[in-house]
Amino acid sequence: MSYSFTVEDWTPALKVELQPLLEEHYEELATDKVRMKLAPRWEIYRAAYDTDTFFPLIARKDGQLVGYHGIFVHPHLHYRDLVVAESDVLWVRPDLRNGPLTGRLLLQSAELARQKGAQVFVWRTKPGRELEKVLAKRFKAQDHTYLQTL
Repeated sequence: MSYSFTVEDWTPALKVELQPLLEEHYEELATDKVRMKLAPRWEIYRAAYDTDTFFPLIARKDGQLVGYHGIFVHPHLHYRDLVVAESDVLWVRPDLRNGPLTGRLLLQSAELARQKGAQVFVWRTKPGRELEKVLAKRFKAQDHTYLQTL
């Protein structure tokens, strides 16, 4: 069993390969499926990828896609001199979460962010998830996000 972690080219083939995992991710974690339908704005991701601000870090096990972390790296909107990495989507196949894959993906994500010049990493997770517990042990909470239905 061999894991690899690579920022892969943002190609139509990668989107096709990602789609089933994105759907499983959505079914597991989406909290308001009435208002929030899975319909990624691929053109925005493509534009960010083309401008070197979006990095699709792909985890593979023996060549098969088993996890991903979409990371944006850019100057902070409020603090011009601060380069931030922001976690957009992070998911690991459920049957592999309790092994070394998740930890290695988090470490690879942080290393990628450092290589791209980030000074801080903004991690996002759903409340009550295992990832929240992992992050809370290692980092300080900065903000809380609340969703208001209008």
